[in-house]
Amino acid sequence: MFYQELSWDYNTDDYKNVNQEPDYDLPGIAASWEGVTHESIDEQAEHFIAELHGEFALDIFGFKPSKGEAEITTQGDRYGDHKVINKEAHV
Repeated sequence: MFYQELSWDYNTDDYKNVNQEPDYDLPGIAASWEGVTHESIDEQAEHFIAELHGEFALDIFGFKPSKGEAEITTQGDRYGDHKVINKEAHV
């Protein structure tokens, strides 16, 4: 599982301190986290869009025969609400 932890402040005019961090649960002992491959935050007047991509691999004694990428995109607003608008995994 791939998670996106978001935090932000809003001061009646714009977003402040928008931050996203990856978190994950590896599905087994042969899975490994390879890191963030893309991240962006697009602040707009009514909301912001935070996009985060992470790469995972099958790791068998240091040999990585396959890799996959997960992505999650979330929209947050000035009221502190958020919703996931896209969540995908690519092998």
